[in-house]
Amino acid sequence: MENKLNTRNKKGEGSIALRPNGTYYGRITLEGLPKKTFYGKTEKDVRAKMNAYKEQAIRGEAFVKKIFVSDYIEEWLINYKQPSLKPASYDRLEVTFKKHIKDSYVGRCQLGSIRSTDIQKLINSKTDTLSYSSIKKIYQLLNACFRYAVTSRDLSFNPMDGVLMPKEAVLAKKTKEVPTLTPAELEKLYEASKLTYSTGNIRFRYGYAYILIANTGLRCGEVLALTWDCVDFTNNTIRINKSVERTKNRSGKSENKTLRIIGETKTKNSNRTIPLNARAKEALLFYKALQEKEGLQTNYVIATNTGQIVQNGAFQNMLNNMLKQLNIAHIGIHSLRHTFATNLIHSGVDVKVVSKLLGHASVSITYNTYVHTTMDDAILAVQALDIA
Repeated sequence: MENKLNTRNKKGEGSIALRPNGTYYGRITLEGLPKKTFYGKTEKDVRAKMNAYKEQAIRGEAFVKKIFVSDYIEEWLINYKQPSLKPASYDRLEVTFKKHIKDSYVGRCQLGSIRSTDIQKLINSKTDTLSYSSIKKIYQLLNACFRYAVTSRDLSFNPMDGVLMPKEAVLAKKTKEVPTLTPAELEKLYEASKLTYSTGNIRFRYGYAYILIANTGLRCGEVLALTWDCVDFTNNTIRINKSVERTKNRSGKSENKTLRIIGETKTKNSNRTIPLNARAKEALLFYKALQEKEGLQTNYVIATNTGQIVQNGAFQNMLNNMLKQLNIAHIGIHSLRHTFATNLIHSGVDVKVVSKLLGHASVSITYNTYVHTTMDDAILAVQALDIA
């Protein structure tokens, strides 16, 4: 049984007790730091260690944990990032960690011995296989975690301060441009959306949904989550306030590895009201009439023939079939949103307006993604000048 030597101490001095084996231990809790325990052969030894610990705390020095970097990041992800991120965002962060950091040399380093050069080697090793955006995700994850470690006094400095991102131009894997549909291809897609079988049934159930995206710039998750209570035919607008996304099933109560959930939109700015042009309104009226014809009781604008929310895979597969039959090169659903934005930019719409319609977190995202696509037109325009 342990024998307490001091029953009452001043705040911040801690307490020391005798252990059954004749050695001593002391515990102390300092403001802003977790409880710390020290052991020693004598009470004097323990008191000396506790005093040294207090002096170190007063100087503002870090108390480096004996822990592997991978274990430290995992704790940070679970305790600090998971509660603050949307499930899908956390899934992407976790994938970056497990795929590129956890089993790497950096992940196997002790937290207190990690160096900038170790991380730089990891970053450099990815330049032959990953795109700039993928490498940037690794960089940002490590930087955020080590910044937290410095704030928590688990590290005295952020090793990422000495790490450089590679130039995008030198990477072996170039960032691919998102393809867009030409006006002629978009017209072919529109005409195909109206096709029916001899029975009168619509041939491509989700065809008009693709037209809706190409005329509003909705994200895939936003259009699949769109409900009739957010459609205003009087003012010709739709209100975007939710999105459907697939996330990892962490409950362990189902055989399904993933779950589809309807939650908040991607960012605060993604909650927006979008005006409807003629074709966007036509698409919505088509689905209103279709559901009335089928007798469906559903609040989803884009729904299956049983009124259920549409699966992402089925949504993309039908687009694939349409494009193949129309002899149009394959594109993803996101390319329809990209087509909408690019057409607005080419029409001279102010980038701030485009950004608001797309629901981007900042105008810089819109500018960096779309404005550069007009440079080819600018070059041709300059070359066409008669400077003779």
